[in-house]
Formats: sequence, structure tokens, C-alpha cells
Amino acid sequence: MEPLIGGIMKLNKNLIASGLLTLCLAPIHAESINCTGKTAKAIEQINQTFKAFAQETSIELAHCNPESIRRSADEMKLFIQKLAAALHLKPFSQPHLVHFSDNKAMAGYQFVLMSEQGSISGRFVNQTNSALFTIFCCNPYNAYAVAEIISQDFGGTPSIDIKLRK
Repeated sequence: MEPLIGGIMKLNKNLIASGLLTLCLAPIHAESINCTGKTAKAIEQINQTFKAFAQETSIELAHCNPESIRRSADEMKLFIQKLAAALHLKPFSQPHLVHFSDNKAMAGYQFVLMSEQGSISGRFVNQTNSALFTIFCCNPYNAYAVAEIISQDFGGTPSIDIKLRK
């Protein structure tokens, strides 16, 4: 019988490989401050005191342009690289991008891009014309500017959740 920790690690590696689980490099007992709804300047001021090691942002887009979320894999990878450049991330490798289509309700692209400074992951759902991006980055960045870059490319109305991690 495999030890519990070894079994969990094997399970997590399988889930990560299948794209069902993304890596979270934050310590388990990390402190965080929810900055949702605060301005970029207010977040910067909070961070001067809090001294976060990373920022985590979830950006959900509703009502995306249907053609934009169904673009080619090469076009999708170019966008992911553009987003990484805007965040000053140095990619560890090319974005891992998969188009899931077995379940029509969930069909669409899913991706992850890892770097030494953090990661970007995302999921597009063709049937609802929606998208969800998660950005975990040790470099400081303006989440609202990133949301603008994303919504310019895909259309839609962004909903933003921002946390500083310590």
C-alpha cells in the first residue's frame, strides 16, 4: 500500500497532468487580504504595509465574443504569451493548451502557463461564451489593467477578485 502522502502526490500529479488541477505555490498557512473592489492605488498602499509576496487575481468574463474564444490554438497561445509579457513573466515553457470537446456543455480551451514568478491559467466555455482566468504572480501588477487586456481580446464583462498573499 502506498503511503498517504505519496498517494496524494501521485494523485495531484495526475490531476495536474490532466489539467483538472492547477499548481498553487502559496504556503498552506499563507495570510491574505481580499482587495476586491479596491482601486489599484489603494492595493499598492495596502501592500506597502502588508508586504505581500504575491498577488492572486481571478478574472471571470461573461458574454465573450464567441469567435474570440473559439480561435485557433496558435492564436490562443499568442494571446497567452502577450498576457505573460504584460505581467513580466518569464515562461518556463510554451503554454500548455488543450481543447476539451467530449462534453458539449463544457467544450472549450483550457490552458496553463508556468514561470518562476507565478502562473496563468484559464478556461473558456463555448456554450456560455464565458472565460475564467487565474493569475498568481510574485511581480506586482495592476489587476485592472490585466482585466482590460483580457476583455479587449475576448470581449465580455469582467468580474475581478483580487487577493494579496503573504
